[in-house]
Amino acid sequence: PFSGSNSGRGGTKYKNHLLQIERALSRLGHDSKLRGKDLKDTKQKLEEELVILLDQEKTDEVLVKIGNIYNSLGTISQQEGSLSDGIKFKQRALECFEKSKSQDPMNLFFIYLDLGTFYKENKLFPESLEFLTKALDTLSKTESEKTEGLKFIALHNIGKLHIIMKNY
Repeated sequence: PFSGSNSGRGGTKYKNHLLQIERALSRLGHDSKLRGKDLKDTKQKLEEELVILLDQEKTDEVLVKIGNIYNSLGTISQQEGSLSDGIKFKQRALECFEKSKSQDPMNLFFIYLDLGTFYKENKLFPESLEFLTKALDTLSKTESEKTEGLKFIALHNIGKLHIIMKNY
């Protein structure tokens, strides 16, 4: 499997995404303790909050909140086995983050990495390579010790994808 990709319900990435969703729900004023069985309820709460936010003026703050909800819905969809819905939600999150004037490179990196992984899982290798490369490029603009490890993850995934595609 790809590094950074979900390695099953107990996988590190799955737990990290659950923590992100819990934080997002907490900021929205919802009970934030999630377990696998609570994903449907969480999805419903996120969808309800999304309807409210979509009616608001699209300030940077609202765009980021909408992006975070779409990102969380994409993760939940992927965990429920719907990669196509996961991709759709992640694409919408990406659109929100790109429209925001206060673009957080880390938001963009993780969306690009997730999309690259989702496309790889759907055997859409050129699309996967495109998004994994965007993930790496995003980090190249941000220099810190934290990004060095993430660059390695992106490079490792790009390398594995080239092996799958027999581009060597």
